[in-house]
Formats: sequence, structure tokens, C-alpha cells
Amino acid sequence: MTLHTCTPVVSLEQHSSSSSTTVVTSRGDINANAVIIASNGYTAGILPEFKDRIIPVRGTACSITPPSSHSLGSSPGPLKYTYGLRFRQGEMDYMIPRQGRGKIPGVGDRSIILGGAKGCYLKDIESWYDNIHDDEEMPGAREYFQGYMRKHFVGWERDDDKGNVDQVWSGGEWQPIARRSERERRKTDHYVFSCAPVSPGILERSSPIRRRDAG
Repeated sequence: MTLHTCTPVVSLEQHSSSSSTTVVTSRGDINANAVIIASNGYTAGILPEFKDRIIPVRGTACSITPPSSHSLGSSPGPLKYTYGLRFRQGEMDYMIPRQGRGKIPGVGDRSIILGGAKGCYLKDIESWYDNIHDDEEMPGAREYFQGYMRKHFVGWERDDDKGNVDQVWSGGEWQPIARRSERERRKTDHYVFSCAPVSPGILERSSPIRRRDAG
């Protein structure tokens, strides 16, 4: 099997003379008898018929390097478990320490992944709903993350004025929309397996599926 990385799909072309499909990419065309669409909230970029059924929504997360207070040999030491912190309805953060769980620390990169910050942008609907610009930070998220650990974890000592936040990013998720009757749904429902997204720029350049006639 050949894996083509860094190869964004621009469009799909279905052949009328056979069951095969041509996947048009920025590096050339690929013919296939079966194509699995795994583009999460970006699916409408190559399958426009899903535009009103799969709505992209943006979320945000960051990477934090633990300070000396939360490193091996210090007190209180490394965070050992994953966390979910709920403050009010619609506002919940999650935390994933990448340094082992339980009593035996791991040997990973020691970073902590912290995501959520919905309280910063939830009311600004245009910044996250039906928005695929994951090359932009969510408004207020960086400042939120920078003050987070010291505010909620006892003994957290910052090594810098940025709260040990290394990187902040946003990404697309998806929200299915049901607007049809039960009878229509049974006839036309599609099931989409979603995973890694495509580049936001592809949505601006992409075109609908075209049928390629024989000859």
C-alpha cells in the first residue's frame, strides 16, 4: 500500500462507464474502485451535497510544558491522570498529561494538552460555527490558557509569563444536522467515518463531484 501524505484532494470524478472514481489531487489523479471520505467537518469541500448536513465547528487546544514544580523529583510532581473540568453548562475543559498515568511516570515529551476555553468565544458564533479557518487562533484562547494552570492547580510555578504555554491551535470538528422526516431519513441517510481534516484552503478551491463520460 502506498500512503500519499501532504496530498490534498481537490475534487472527485465519478465515471459513468464504470464504478471507479478519480480522486483529483494537487499532485495528480488517482483512480480507485472505492473511496472512503475521512475529512471530518471539511467534507463539504469535496462533497458539496453534505454542506447542510455536516457543519464544521471549531475548537481549540494548547500544549504546555510543566514547570519544575510539576516535574519528576519535585513536589507536587507530575500530573498523573486525565482531567475534565466543568465550570458551567457549555463550558468544560479537558486535560491530557503526556507523561504517563498512575504511579509510574511515562517517558513521553512531558507536555500537557489542554483544550476547551469555550467561555472565551462561545457567544461569538461566527468565530466557531460553520467556520473552517483552523489557521487562526480562537479569540481570547491564548490568554485563557496562559493563566489556567496556576489558577486551578496548587503549587504550579510558572517558568515564564506565558504560563508555560508552548503552542495554541484550533481545529475543525463536525456537527450533523437533521432536517428531514423519518421516512426521508431512512431512504437517504449517509454514514460518514471522519478522522483527520484536510487543509482549510482546499475548501475554497474545491469543486463538486463531476461525472467523466467514456471516451
